[in-house]
Amino acid sequence: AAAVRTVAELAGTTAWDAAGASARDWRTATVSDLARGGALKVLRAVPVSPRAAGAEAGHTEAGGDGVDRRPVLTGRDIAGGSGPTGQALDVQAEQMPEIAEGDVLVRNLVGGTGPVARVAGDAEAGALLGAGVHLFRPDPARLDPWFLLGFLSAEANLAGASTGSSTLHLTPGRLRVPLLPLEEQRRYGEAFRHVEALREQARRARDLAEETARLVSGGLTGGQLVPRPT
Repeated sequence: AAAVRTVAELAGTTAWDAAGASARDWRTATVSDLARGGALKVLRAVPVSPRAAGAEAGHTEAGGDGVDRRPVLTGRDIAGGSGPTGQALDVQAEQMPEIAEGDVLVRNLVGGTGPVARVAGDAEAGALLGAGVHLFRPDPARLDPWFLLGFLSAEANLAGASTGSSTLHLTPGRLRVPLLPLEEQRRYGEAFRHVEALREQARRARDLAEETARLVSGGLTGGQLVPRPT
């Protein structure tokens, strides 16, 4: 009930206004252009060859000290809304960037259900970047991370920067970002932060509803509950 009330409160909050008679039009730049200009960095984990990974695994079994204990954030973690669940061998960890607070993380496979992106916070800071995730590190003097998250994860933007049919693989350099002053970016960022909170509470309310329905159905079929007379 609390989750449902929170969804209603968030949905009723006016964190935005109508643009007017027509939708707003903006000048945009690609992520590749922004990276060349130093406004952000784009990072990915470097794949490790099977031979190197096999050799490291053998070392781990023999010496017992070949595992980097820092967690690894995967694309599945982003889609499932969880913290980092992966773990890497030392030879892999050497090729994995370390996530910092404020990084924007977008999974490579953009189809399916669940979130596509998130802004790194305390739970992700210090973890390693998994192979299925793109990391966008904005210059805070030029780009607001929540503004960046909102536009990078827009459906139309992802569709235009992805290839494939049933499974869409993201080409990060093709994503486009509006060119706006930092102060205006921050206003958009606050609105996108609000939207993400709404999504999270909606997911929680949905999960609670599914669990309640499962328990009631089990009680009816197991004999613990009986229908009321009509």
